Amino acid sequence: MANFYREARLMTSAQKVSGRLLLPWLPARWGSDLKALKEIVARGDIGRIYRIHRVIYPDKVDGGEYRSGFKTEVEEMTVGGNIYGDEYEIYRHIARVLRGEESYFASPDDALELSRVLDAARMSSRLGQAVYLR
Repeated sequence: MANFYREARLMTSAQKVSGRLLLPWLPARWGSDLKALKEIVARGDIGRIYRIHRVIYPDKVDGGEYRSGFKTEVEEMTVGGNIYGDEYEIYRHIARVLRGEESYFASPDDALELSRVLDAARMSSRLGQAVYLR
């Protein structure tokens, strides 16, 4: 099994030494589902948002575990478009970055941390047990 975090660390280290651009490929940041969520928040459809947090509880929960006691309303909606991002929008952003007009949307350090989390998720799946990150 590949260790993407190790490879990402090597790339990030090389980028810092060379001073070259490292543009992590995270197209879901342009996905239709994230766009829809941003539009809902911008319109104020669900009030003022202080933090968005997603928790998915397992089917069986230990009675001693903590759960917050607030009421949750659920509204389902269908989102069309490309959930993995609009490649034209992504490449326009990359062109602006290369011209020095704006910063890239994700830092190499943020992408490195995401690689660490994804490696832990892969390991958890392979081992069939929880993997805890520090």
